Amino acid sequence: MRYDSWNNLLIDTTARPQPLAEERFREWVAGKGIFISSRRDAEMNPVRQAARQYLYEIGAHPIMWEDMTPRDEASEQAYLNGVDQSDIFVLLVGRSYGIADSTGYSPIHKEGNQATKRKIPRWIFMLEGIQDSERDGRLNDWLKSLYKEVSVASFSTTHSFVSQLDARLREMAARSYRFWIKLGNLVFPGLVKSESIPSRGGNHFTVTARVTQGSVRHALLSLAKPYRSDQAYINRITWSDQSFPIQVDSVSTDSEFTTENLVRIECTTPQNFHGYSGDTSRMISVSGGVRGNSLGPADLAYIWATLAIFGKEEEIDRSVLSLAQPLTRLDTSPLPELLRTTKASGWIAEGLTRLYIVEEFLQRYPGYFEYLNVEPATATGVRVDASFVIVSSSIADKKPIPIQGFVPIVG
Repeated sequence: MRYDSWNNLLIDTTARPQPLAEERFREWVAGKGIFISSRRDAEMNPVRQAARQYLYEIGAHPIMWEDMTPRDEASEQAYLNGVDQSDIFVLLVGRSYGIADSTGYSPIHKEGNQATKRKIPRWIFMLEGIQDSERDGRLNDWLKSLYKEVSVASFSTTHSFVSQLDARLREMAARSYRFWIKLGNLVFPGLVKSESIPSRGGNHFTVTARVTQGSVRHALLSLAKPYRSDQAYINRITWSDQSFPIQVDSVSTDSEFTTENLVRIECTTPQNFHGYSGDTSRMISVSGGVRGNSLGPADLAYIWATLAIFGKEEEIDRSVLSLAQPLTRLDTSPLPELLRTTKASGWIAEGLTRLYIVEEFLQRYPGYFEYLNVEPATATGVRVDASFVIVSSSIADKKPIPIQGFVPIVG
């Protein structure tokens, strides 16, 4: 049985994504649909206008009532359709809840519920200087339920709101471009330079990390010692959509600050390592299941991914699950449990989600990712949209394996 490095992680939890250059930020934000939800009254109209102007200036796509083209549909449905077209939901809160209809909800409450249903990032900005007693009681009740799920920022002027919105967007952009590295059981953000070595076969990697977490920094620096402790067990490197077995060759460090080290780790794949690193013994089919159909490697990989990545055993037919069980048994904790036990959220949850999918897939199956999209983490989880292709001489039809769903953070 392989070593399970997921149950002994050392994560650089103090890491923050380095800001992007302006050109890269504009590239990321271009066309992003950002829904602005608020009352349209004297209190909120100036803030709405400031948000609209700022988002247009940076190249984003503000979705708000002022810009909606009239359609042959009820205004309520137009709001909800706008949320469905959005990437981010921004709620501006003042004193008023709005007019509730026969359902008991106001338009902004319905928009918020739709954003929750779609599991897109939700940001709340509250106007400062308003006491609960001055706010509509229905709005207070709704906000109390949201406080458990969404962090809240406050603003005093349109300028302070725009500044905070800009900071949130830039942080999200940086998180989407900066990736995490898993080196054995060590997890930290950094860079990986890869090059092939024709003379010996395999690859050489230079890992560069600017680490601030004390335990991770100590473990990385200890890799240079000939007799290191078992605190760091290094046998694989994973990043982006790549994962390889490796051995560490050397470690060097530059120290500029007392709490930060620039660490470079040189490592290589085993000699004469070529091709894919998955387990080819899994490239078999089993007969039976629903209507006696055969389950091939791609079908078995899909069942395994549903269990390991999304923790959704109930979505698999019992007869199929029983048939596939020996070949879809988990080698480590499922991803939702890992996120809960590490108390991961935000950028770290996004990073662990990507690393888990890449490392576990590429250790189990020879192949590659056609694409792998990990969306920004919300308070309740991370949405994933990916496609993996198994490459094996025993498989004639390279059927893509869809990996789509929501990885929960909280139970």
